[in-house]
Amino acid sequence: MSSGTLQLDAGISYSNTASGKKSLHIGRAILRYGVGPVELQAELGSQVVHWGAEKYHGFEDMRLGMKTTLFRSASGRARISGQGTMSIPTGIAQLTAGDPELQLSTIADLVLGDLLFLSTRLDWHSPYFSGDASGTIMFFPGIAIPSISGGTGFGWSRNIDNRSLEGSSTVFGGLFLGLGQATALELNAGRNLSTNDPLFYGMRIYRLLTH
Repeated sequence: MSSGTLQLDAGISYSNTASGKKSLHIGRAILRYGVGPVELQAELGSQVVHWGAEKYHGFEDMRLGMKTTLFRSASGRARISGQGTMSIPTGIAQLTAGDPELQLSTIADLVLGDLLFLSTRLDWHSPYFSGDASGTIMFFPGIAIPSISGGTGFGWSRNIDNRSLEGSSTVFGGLFLGLGQATALELNAGRNLSTNDPLFYGMRIYRLLTH
């Protein structure tokens, strides 16, 4: 994000489980602001509503973070970014981590040819704050669709528990639509391959507040 640019992301998601637990995440808001080479982030906790086999509602923990580019190729087709996020335990008892938790991420984006792209991400939750080392690895290849000023992709992610790949896997797909120069829409759906849970769905709006 360029310096002086302010962007707001917000959305909604729905998930269901085989055991009958249903949840709706409303808000999912992230405020992003560019300061020089750094992107500052403030993530307000979503309003979460659980019903079915388990009933409660309230807000998740807040998060504060920053992101910066670590490497960018001369052609602009390859970029590696680093991101750090700290959660603040402001959520209700069912949703809070209880203690501050640090998440470190490495994000690599690669453009292949005129239309193809690949995004990868490695997240790591610091055991110093969380007390239990864990993380996530993600691959998301896709293709640009100029006619909709966007694109589509299909990805895979897997939890990393105790420094091994013994964790749950998820597949997901996304469709991105450009709605003018300052607004974009993302529609997504996915499924946890390690459970018998049904598909989860979501949508997200990206809006530039300043240019």
